[in-house]
Amino acid sequence: MPRVIYRIQGRQYFRIEAPLGTEITFLAEASTERRKVKVKNDSAGGVAFFMENVWKLNVGDGVTDIHLNVPEDEGVIRFQIPKAAIRRIESESSSGGNDLCAIEFIEIPGQTRNDIFSHVLRQQRGGIQRIGT
Repeated sequence: MPRVIYRIQGRQYFRIEAPLGTEITFLAEASTERRKVKVKNDSAGGVAFFMENVWKLNVGDGVTDIHLNVPEDEGVIRFQIPKAAIRRIESESSSGGNDLCAIEFIEIPGQTRNDIFSHVLRQQRGGIQRIGT
């Protein structure tokens, strides 16, 4: 038996399930149509959302002018991210046939990343407190 077991974390930022009502809007590469979707999970490094199958998005495509809107307490926290890239697209049978799309923030102000990181920590603490009571 090994004396110590180490867990390898592939992500730079911890990802949490998004609170109900979390949405993201963005412009896809070479498009003027603003898209709005429900977020599945989020982190300080990116988000995952279910995209409609009619959209023609591919791994490596860029998205810009991203607005992440997260319900918290009695209001909504809004984060603006200038640019992201699509890193993964997976088929999800549980989503009614829509694909799961994961984007990574590639241009984000440091303060915005810190604010999202703080939001993730608050959500984690809230989940731990609910479990502990």
